Amino acid sequence: MQAKYRILTAGLAALLSLAAPLSALAGEPAGTWEESSKTWRYRTEDGNYLTKAWLYDGGKWYYFDSFGEMATDQTRINGQYYFFHSDGSMASGWLLDYDRNDWYFADETGAFHTGWLSSGPDWYWFDSRGRLYQGSRHMIDGKLYDFYPNGKLVSDNYKELRYYDADGTHVASRDITIFGDRRPYTQEKAKITEVCSEIPSSFIRLFHEKGWELMFYTDRNYFSAPATDKGIDYIRYKLDKNYKKLKFTDPAALPAGFGEFISLMVEEDPDVLADYYQFLEESDAAEPHSSWYEADPGRQFAAMFDDYCNPAVRSDWRRIDPAGVEKLERLLGIYAENRKPNEGEMNDDGTMMAMDTEGLEIRGPAGDEELLNRKSSGPAAALE
Repeated sequence: MQAKYRILTAGLAALLSLAAPLSALAGEPAGTWEESSKTWRYRTEDGNYLTKAWLYDGGKWYYFDSFGEMATDQTRINGQYYFFHSDGSMASGWLLDYDRNDWYFADETGAFHTGWLSSGPDWYWFDSRGRLYQGSRHMIDGKLYDFYPNGKLVSDNYKELRYYDADGTHVASRDITIFGDRRPYTQEKAKITEVCSEIPSSFIRLFHEKGWELMFYTDRNYFSAPATDKGIDYIRYKLDKNYKKLKFTDPAALPAGFGEFISLMVEEDPDVLADYYQFLEESDAAEPHSSWYEADPGRQFAAMFDDYCNPAVRSDWRRIDPAGVEKLERLLGIYAENRKPNEGEMNDDGTMMAMDTEGLEIRGPAGDEELLNRKSSGPAAALE
């Protein structure tokens, strides 16, 4: 099997940053892929196998170790960690180790990111091995930060009843107000944390900047009980526009409540709602809301936002209509190319499922335009 290729030795791995043009690498001699003992090797025209070297072939990067064997899975190269698919091609973007439940982010060079990562309105922190921190609290550079279980920094958002500003500092004046004699149960506080971790922090910050207050009515079960197409629907939030208060009796109602608030802050886009209703017709994960939500544009937006904040529904939405989700995220001002996916959006090997990427920029080493049209060879070609 013949192939055109370019070689980058491990000692020149810094070139993967694309600071130097690929023309600085070796020329384009003929080479041959060879399968050996359940792995692959690459023999150059001089008869030697590539060792401790990168190979760029067919728009994909491969690495060969000191024994000349093609790297697969997680691999440490010159002090940095990379992930390679089972076909040997280098991965980038978000990665998930299912066995350990560890998340990683491989940047445009393929190297695992360490330290802080900004993703739209969210922040994440990765340790020296590139593992996403998913604990509750962590000391970083002398400051103690709070995190959600999904790895997001608690920033301009709530954790249990407490509010944390953009720097992760607790601001007691913005804590949730308790209205009632009963203190919230532990599971209720945990639910507040869970649902708020899915609400874009930029809107919770705006909520307070506009002078609104969040109130938990612990002695009530609901605010109204209208008859709907689904029978009696117990409405467990209330948006008080006159006094600027979002009231709730059940933390699970917070996404819908914030959704109605957000509908007051963004421009109306009928196409976004039309796409959402089309998604509902095709989805098995989303449960349509009652007709109470259909009676008012703000409530329609509340129902859509409630579904968006549900990770399982959002994953299904991206699968069915990724362009529609992107349209909503751009309307909300939260779209990010490096967004963290949900587990439901990952392949069995821990890499992100392919979405409709037409028109998106190709980033990283594989973005060299002069090589994009080259036909793949070797193990990657068998999966095309």
